[in-house]
Amino acid sequence: MLLWIFCCLCVTVNGRLSPLTDDEILNTTSLAENDFVNKNTDVFRQLLNQETLIRIALVKNVHDLMKDMVDLKQNMGVTDRRYQDAEEEILLLKREVQTLKTESKNVKEQVLKFQLEFADIEDRFKTIESNFTKVANNRTEYENELDTKRQLFERNTSNVLEDVKIEVRHLSVTLLDLNKHFLDLDRSIPNLVENKLKIMSERLNESLDMGRENLLLSNSYHEQLSRNFSVLENHHYRIMEMMSNDINKTIYGLKAEVEQSQNDQLKLSSAVSSLEVFRLNMTLNSCDDINKTIYGLKAEVEQSQNDQLKLSSAVSSLEVFRLNMTLNSCGKAAPVGFTVGVTSSDSSWSGSTLVFPHVVYNGGNGYNPSTGIFTSPTDGTYVFFVNVNVYGGNYLYLDIVLNEVSKVRSMSHNTAQYMTGTNLAVLRLNKGDRVWIRRHRGKGYYSNSVPITTFSGFLL
Repeated sequence: MLLWIFCCLCVTVNGRLSPLTDDEILNTTSLAENDFVNKNTDVFRQLLNQETLIRIALVKNVHDLMKDMVDLKQNMGVTDRRYQDAEEEILLLKREVQTLKTESKNVKEQVLKFQLEFADIEDRFKTIESNFTKVANNRTEYENELDTKRQLFERNTSNVLEDVKIEVRHLSVTLLDLNKHFLDLDRSIPNLVENKLKIMSERLNESLDMGRENLLLSNSYHEQLSRNFSVLENHHYRIMEMMSNDINKTIYGLKAEVEQSQNDQLKLSSAVSSLEVFRLNMTLNSCDDINKTIYGLKAEVEQSQNDQLKLSSAVSSLEVFRLNMTLNSCGKAAPVGFTVGVTSSDSSWSGSTLVFPHVVYNGGNGYNPSTGIFTSPTDGTYVFFVNVNVYGGNYLYLDIVLNEVSKVRSMSHNTAQYMTGTNLAVLRLNKGDRVWIRRHRGKGYYSNSVPITTFSGFLL
């Protein structure tokens, strides 16, 4: 626009002709016109310079605008990518929300199921409590009946013991008489044999003497006497043989009787010894024998009341289950175990023992939140677990220590931010052994109001 104005001015100045000089410029006004042209030229130059500056500024603004457009396009690309990522994350979150809804629905169903089961269990408990009351009453009646039987048995046992003592005395007297009889019999057997032999010898000698006298009286009768003598000798031989057989049989019979008597004597002696031992045991340990007999009677009664015992066992099992469900409802000691943690972060912690002051559970009171040390209240096998979340880009190695000896180590490396290190140890402890968490290397841990860095242990 300015250039167009300048051109018009130039044409106007150059086109003014003097009417007196016949198309020549009037000299009287040339100087004024020259001054005017110079002024216009200066103005034009100023305007041109301003236009140039304006164009330069416009070019610079255009370049800046182009640069901003390029940056805007790049930002739009980044924004598009972020928008796509956000859409993908939204889809993932929708899927997770759907999954959580499904899990919540399943949990609700399980809760309803558990509520129904617990209601059923409560009904069973009520039934079992009523049955338990009946069983307790039956047990009281049974104990009363058993006491009555025990007293009756004690009285009968006393009477039986007295009768046994009397029988033992009679057996002792009979045994002494039997021993005396056997001794007399042993002494009389040789005399009896000698007497029989003597009688037979006397009779034989008398017969021989009579035969000799008859032989001397008559020679004719000699042959007859000889025959008679031969017959008599045969009879004598037979008689001697028969006597020997009878004597042998008698001796064998007597020996058998003596052996039988000796066996009976041994049996009686062992019976007397057993009875004497029984008497001594009854005298010394009569209460133990009575208890054994009572236990035998209890076993018989328990065998006959098997169903009642099964019911008692079921009641006991359900009672134990109820006690475990209510932990300490009847004063039962809580199981040994603990879970502790820290509820705040410490980016520069580099101490020796990591103390977990926040106690979630401390059954048996074995863990000391002031020192961070667990002291075993009883012998047994324990399980310990440590979970540590390192602060930021730090690294941290922690040891599970038993009585100053490192057993296992957790490693939270610095390859990424807030790395987690865990480890577990199964240890055999005696009463009084101590377990704690000790720093091996590194520094700083991260936690929250709900503990992230934790330490747990329990008795198997």
